Order: sequence, then C-alpha cells, then structure tokens
Amino acid sequence: MTPEEAGIDADIAEILRSDGIEKLYPTQTSTIPHVIEGKNLVAAVPTASGKSLIGYIALLRAFKQGHRGMYIVPLRALASEKYEELKHFEKIGARVAVSTGDLDSKGENLRKFDIVVATSEKADSLLRHSSTWIGELSVLVVDEIHLINDAERGPTLEMVIARLRKLVPNIQVVGLSATIKNSKQIANWLEAEHVTSEWRPVDLKYGSYCDGEIFFTNNERRRIEVEEDHLWALIEDATKDDGQALVFVNTRKSTETTALKYRGLMARMIGAGRANVEDGAETNDDEEEETEVGNILSASLKSGIAFHHAGLTGRQRTKVERMFKDRKIRCLVATPTLAAGINLPARTVIVRDIYRYDSQLGNTLIPVMEIKQMLGRAGRPRYDKQGEAIIISRNREQASLVLDEYLLGEVESVNSQVGNEKALRNNVLSAVATRLATSEEELKHFFSLSFYAFVNDLEPLMYGVERAMTYLEDNGMVVSEGGRLRATSFGKRVSDLYIDPMSAVIMRESIDRFEAGKELGFLQSICSTPDMIPLFCRSSELVEFNEIAEGRKKELLQRIDDAEDATLYLSQLKTAVMLLDWIGEEREETILQRYNIYPGDLRNKAETATWLVSSAAELSSLLSSGAKQNIEMLAMRLKKGVSERLLDLAALNDIGRTRALALYSHNYKSRKDIAVADVRRLSLVPGIGERIAEKIIQQSRRAKKPVAPQKEEIPEDWFFRE
Repeated sequence: MTPEEAGIDADIAEILRSDGIEKLYPTQTSTIPHVIEGKNLVAAVPTASGKSLIGYIALLRAFKQGHRGMYIVPLRALASEKYEELKHFEKIGARVAVSTGDLDSKGENLRKFDIVVATSEKADSLLRHSSTWIGELSVLVVDEIHLINDAERGPTLEMVIARLRKLVPNIQVVGLSATIKNSKQIANWLEAEHVTSEWRPVDLKYGSYCDGEIFFTNNERRRIEVEEDHLWALIEDATKDDGQALVFVNTRKSTETTALKYRGLMARMIGAGRANVEDGAETNDDEEEETEVGNILSASLKSGIAFHHAGLTGRQRTKVERMFKDRKIRCLVATPTLAAGINLPARTVIVRDIYRYDSQLGNTLIPVMEIKQMLGRAGRPRYDKQGEAIIISRNREQASLVLDEYLLGEVESVNSQVGNEKALRNNVLSAVATRLATSEEELKHFFSLSFYAFVNDLEPLMYGVERAMTYLEDNGMVVSEGGRLRATSFGKRVSDLYIDPMSAVIMRESIDRFEAGKELGFLQSICSTPDMIPLFCRSSELVEFNEIAEGRKKELLQRIDDAEDATLYLSQLKTAVMLLDWIGEEREETILQRYNIYPGDLRNKAETATWLVSSAAELSSLLSSGAKQNIEMLAMRLKKGVSERLLDLAALNDIGRTRALALYSHNYKSRKDIAVADVRRLSLVPGIGERIAEKIIQQSRRAKKPVAPQKEEIPEDWFFRE
C-alpha cells in the first residue's frame, strides 16, 4: 500500500518518498488508518517494523488540523533521534522542538511549536509547572509504552498519560510497544484500537548455539567452524562479507575483556591496514580527561571492535553508536542497556549470557522481555535480507532452557509500578501542587485513572495514597483545610524542582547547618537522599570509611551512630568523599582507580549531586537561610569539578576542569587575565587552540562576575541499572 492509499496527505507522502519510503510496511498499513481517523491506538510490533512512522503520522495529522502534539520517549538520545527525523517535515511548515532540559522550567517557549519531542520526565515537569499550552495538545504519542513496567521510570510515564487524559479528555493517545503479553490490556485501559504483529522488514531466524552448531526454531541447523573459541567463531561468521554483530554480555567488565580478547583477531580478519575507524581522541568544547577506560576504548575502536555500557561517558557512548551506525565497527560488545536505547541494528545478534548477578538473589535468569529486545536488534533494513538472533548455550540442558524460555517462550506481562512508596509520594504531591486534586475524593479519582487501578484491586493503592498524604502533611508540604487540599509554598517548590519529597526533608534539615569547610557533611546528607544512588561500599572498604566517619565526625551533619543501616551510611559517605575529591581537583584517573568506578559513574554522580545541591540552593531561598551562597558555590564546583580558585575560569562555556587547570598553571588565573590575553599565546596552552582562545577571550570581555549554575536536569544515566 502506498502512503496515499493509506490516507496520508500528498505533501507528507512526498517527504516520505524522498526518504526512500515508496510503500508502507504491513504493520503501518494496519495501523495508520486508525490514527488518521483520530482513534486511540496501541501498536505492539517488533523492533524495526516501522513503529515510529505510525506516531509521526498521528502528529502530522494533528498539525494539519491546526493542533499540537507531543512525542514521549524514554531517553534523551532517543529524543534527539526522533527530533532529527521529524525535522524532515518542517518542509510542510511543521515546527518541531525537542525538550529534555531544565526540569524547573515552565517551558512556555515551546508554545510556538507544533510538535514537541520530550522525555517522560520533561513531560511530567511541564505538567507540574502547569504550562498553558499543554491543554492545547490533541495527540500524545508514547514510544516504548511497555516501559510503564520499569520500576524507576514507569510510574512517571504512566501518570503522565493518566494526567493528560484527565486534562484533555479528547486527546488521541498512540502507544507504541514491543511485542508484550498484555498489550491488549493496555489498549483497553486507553480505550484504544489494538494491533499486534510479528512481521519484520528483515526475516529473522532465532537459534540456540551449542557445540559448534546453531539449532534454529524453524528446524534448520548450521555448523560453525570452530578452532578453540566458540564466541569468536560466531563473531567471525557474522562479520564476514561486511556483516556486523552485536554481542550482549551481562557485565560491564565483560564487554571490555571480550572486545580486547578479540581485538587482534578482528584486526587481522578485516586487514590491519584498512580498519576504517577514526584515530585518536576528538576535540570537544566539553573536554574529558584521559583515562584508562578511554584509552582502552580508543585502542579497541582502531581494530573494528568496541564495547558499550553505562559506565562510559555520554560522549564515549555517542561516538561508539555513531561509528557502529556508520559501519566503521564490525562488532560491538554491549550490556543489555544498549538494547533499550537508540536504533542500532546488526546483521547478527549474539546473546552470550542469560544469567546475571543480583545482590539479593544471586545468579538469576534475565527476563524474557530483555532478551527479546536484544534479539530484536538483528537484521539491518536496507543492508540484510535476513538477520540471525543467536543465544549461546553451554550444554544441551541449557539449550533446551533457551529454546523453551526465550526462543519459543512468551514475553512477560507489563505491570504497573505506580503503587510503590516513592512513586506515590511524588505523584500525590504533584497532583495537589498543580490543583489537579483539591480533595481526597479527587485525589483518589485521579489515581483510579492509572493502569494500576485498571488491572488491580483499588484498595491497596488507595491505602498507599493515604500513607503518602500523611507523610506530606506531617512534613509541611500539604495541608487540609475544611476538606480542601492545598500544597504549601514549600511543597509547591519541591514539586516544581522535581525532587523526591523525602529528599527535600533531608535537605531542609541540612541547609541551616551547612557552612564553609563542612562540604563533606553536606555532600553526605545529599548522598543519603532517595534521589542519589550511592556507590557500593565493598567489604574491603568498610574499615577505611568507618575510620573516615569517626575521624571527620565534626564535619558530618549525619553521624554513623544514628544510622539505621551502617553499611548504607558508609556507601553514602564513600560517594560524598569521592565527590569531595572531584571538587578538590584530584586527577580523574586517580578517582576512578581509588573508588573502583567508571568515567560514566563519576560524571553521573557529579551531575546528580549538582542537580540536588542546586535544588537545595533553591529551597534555601524559600527557607530564608543564610547558607544559599555557600550552597550555590558548592553546586558550581560540582558541575565543573573544581575548587574555588578555578571557579572564575570554569564559568566560561568552553572550559572544564582540565582546561581550567591548564590555564591556571600557565598564569591565566581569572577571566580578567583571559580578557587581556593575546590570542596566539593563549592558544598555546594545552587543550585550548586558536578557536577556543578566541571564544573565551570574547566571553571574558563581556563577563562581569561568575554566573551561578543553572538548575540542573536529572542526568539520564541516573536511571541505569546494571
């Protein structure tokens, strides 16, 4: 079926043709007529089967009728990807924006756009700030709607959908999902048409590998030539004839060791002299320090094989993803987080591990849904006629398990996570603060609109709502006056800042006690909030950090003697001490080695701490505390990773901790020094160069004083779990 035959306007169809879409996929022909008619829809179809276009057509239909639409995605990287694709339709006048930034912003500037791409957190933030244009939305597209099952992000996504359906009763909701067991149930919740399909644009063969042979579910068998290493034999088979392979393993370390193990073999296979990959580090305005992990990654990339996990910095992950898309990497070894990310298909997907370690349960089987997401990356449209998705089995017994559980087994049902205590605290406060619910009856009605209430007994949820209300009232965030609920100024600000109410309580208790020289104590209290996931304190480190807790007792605002869980307290203290090293200008590689972490972990903790400390500074204004200036200074130091002496330099847009240290050591100690500098001499400072020298001179001449950091958004990596 052509786009026009499906009812798509001719000018939109013309843009689709310019992108190579002459005919629609079967999944699109069975769904697009529904969205063109304005119906709600849940499409549960495989990866790479054209889901995004279904959502785009719904948004463009609304635009053609003079209405606005929003496209919600789970990750910032996906938001950027969808934004770039939707920008193609600016040719017909559609104004497109992407918004994933400041969560304490009303976003009124978005009013001038027809289509807004946002993460679920940003959408929730816009709702909390009562952005006036939100009520003008006529269509909501939710990508990866099955992620309402996610313990961290699921409640936000679910309640954003519920809230928008309450605020805009006639809003069209289009949910896009991978194939899941209870997609019909989600469709019923949304009063939507339900379309499910197993069709894929590239045929996919599923198989279990054992002892040199792949056993496919279609009863085919194929022998693989194996010398010694079974995994390498599969990689070699997959990457011949310009193929690409994705290998999924269960730990970060395994991604690195596997890539390094096969680096030499891959280089020899593709020809050491013709590995068409980028050489050396890239220059970037937000420079990164040299680290062992970065060096290992660079060396690996040159051989045509790489690794990918949440411990890499965002810039490193983006580079790896881009090079794989550009087919400059033949094999990518990754953890399961990649499978839930951006569109990154390969001819062959190899799942090496079906077990992973859980600190509470030991080795556990990875859920079927996650394995299916990995396998679904197999088969590159436009490059491959067929893809292969292979799970390695260690023996015949495991091969039988793989076949029954993963290859032929059913994906788990999606379950609502709204009922957990943290989610209820946040959502109850948000509902009251935005006056969505001004009485207990309205509050309970609001939660009755959730997917949780649709599939479960309402009584446990209502009990949880009551408990959350009691907590908020006891801590001065919500008051009940004559049966009417109202958020206090403190509660409203907490909701706007997008922090957990429990985090705000901890901050309030610490703000007035904070003073210069007690940064460690304040950081420890920040690291004890539910919004910060602390570093794990290994048993071998307990004595060391217990000694720090005792030896630096006077600096700490919370004492180990008062802690309910001493090990958790020491984990929080370890995180705070690491952050203190970060703002004390310790070398990044030293920090990584000392705390046994990855570059991405360090940046994640620093970004989360900056967000929380910036929020504490905002609360200190409300509480009329004299600590605001010191707290703001700490937030600035965390953002840049510098001590006070470098803050003036680090306030420049292009200057991070590495360049600030280089400038300071070459006697450029402030922006005043930069303003009068000679471009040529300044450009000779390591890491600067002529382009950056010219930019920072111009900035310094315009600047009058250091600028306080903008309120930080939630770091994306904050949600990763590995």
